[in-house]
Amino acid sequence: MKKKIAVFSVGCSNQILGKYMKGIKLGTEDISVDVYLFLCFASATDGDTRADGELNIFNLPNLNDFDGALVLGSSINTPRALEEIDKRCKEANIPVIYTGYKTEDGYFVGIDNYYGAKQLCEHLYNDHGIRDFFFMAGSKGNMDSEMRLKAFQDVLSKNGSELSEDKYFYTDWSPRAAILFIEEWLENNKKLPEAFVCANDELAVIVCEELRKNGIIVPDDVVVTGFDNVLYGQVYDPSISSVSQQFDKIGYESARMLLDLLDGKVVAKERIINCKFIPGKSCGCTEGIGTVSIRKDICRNRFMDDMFNSAFYSKLSIMERQMMKGTSYDDIRNNYKVANDMFNYYEGKSYHIVLDPLYRAKITNLETEYEMSGYPEKMDVFFSLDEGNYACYDDFDVRQIVPQVSNPEENHLFVCAPLHDEGARLGYIVFVDDYEKVETSLMMGTYTERLSLILVRFQQAVYAKILKDKLSSES
Repeated sequence: MKKKIAVFSVGCSNQILGKYMKGIKLGTEDISVDVYLFLCFASATDGDTRADGELNIFNLPNLNDFDGALVLGSSINTPRALEEIDKRCKEANIPVIYTGYKTEDGYFVGIDNYYGAKQLCEHLYNDHGIRDFFFMAGSKGNMDSEMRLKAFQDVLSKNGSELSEDKYFYTDWSPRAAILFIEEWLENNKKLPEAFVCANDELAVIVCEELRKNGIIVPDDVVVTGFDNVLYGQVYDPSISSVSQQFDKIGYESARMLLDLLDGKVVAKERIINCKFIPGKSCGCTEGIGTVSIRKDICRNRFMDDMFNSAFYSKLSIMERQMMKGTSYDDIRNNYKVANDMFNYYEGKSYHIVLDPLYRAKITNLETEYEMSGYPEKMDVFFSLDEGNYACYDDFDVRQIVPQVSNPEENHLFVCAPLHDEGARLGYIVFVDDYEKVETSLMMGTYTERLSLILVRFQQAVYAKILKDKLSSES
């Protein structure tokens, strides 16, 4: 019997997520399974209302319909969301495998963050003679960030030094927070440390860029290091000294552990993947042999990437112009199909948009109140495309999640992302069998955000016209 696996993640670290999902694909290719990725774009810097609107997608699946779950907990910076996922998995009596988050009785696959950060710190301390560190942390309480910070504190303590509270800063993984912090540091003419140690490569690149813009050379004036060893850290100049997490292996091992549990096998609570410190130019070492080749590949692909990005944003503009025409729910539904027929550049051959019936009601009555969490039992299939087969209809049973599926006997990936107006649910979108979209998931976040805004603006425009016509008739 075909299995169903739910995966929960935030999509802000798209390179990590892409590797993780490809590992899951490899780990499940020998069995009959559908993987449902419930993906949102909530960040630690979002207000609670918007974050709730994003995180609501985690409430979409009825976990009684699933055989097991995988959680990329390192991406989810909202403890209550992780606790709720854990609670619902227990209520459904299905096994769940975590990465980047641990529960007392849960299963875990990950790297030894502590060991990787310790390798990095000892390299800087012993090989480069660095004594003055400043740590750019992620989110307070985030397991990965805290273990990396603790490794540095322990190495320094062992050598008779310390990393006091004024020597680290919590960025909440926000590039903007890192930029503002470095700007303030430089404006106040504070003495630079010997090394800025960053909790991930994105923060490291941001710090390097802010320093470069102010005439500070890395590594000549200050060393900068990261963590994760993602592509943009490798191709940045100077290449970022980092720690490889091997998220493809983490995804693979998570999938295999889950399948072992489903087969009734006795499984250890933890599987730890080896990590490795990767020196780069940003700490003064020689960069890896493959870095030049990677940079050449990036340069070769730049033109096509620019073409794709240009087409993507053109698609969004066409979609908005077309959808804003008309004055009824049928109009916006039909006009979305027209926009898709005109220019389907991003969405692909199979995807589905499912809306809360309250959206249609609110078009003619703005006093209609949206629900803030969960999804109703019946929803409207606003648009459904499956290998060229188009459909739209009402009263869709939301437990099915996907309105239509070609070749149900084959393995599929369904990526489900939320549509919402701040904290109020509008519905969700499902992209089918497209792992490349996961690797560029930030684009998916842009698409869903733009579509949500268009839906709300249309609603407001129609209601404004209704009010105007009413006032005109009364006068």
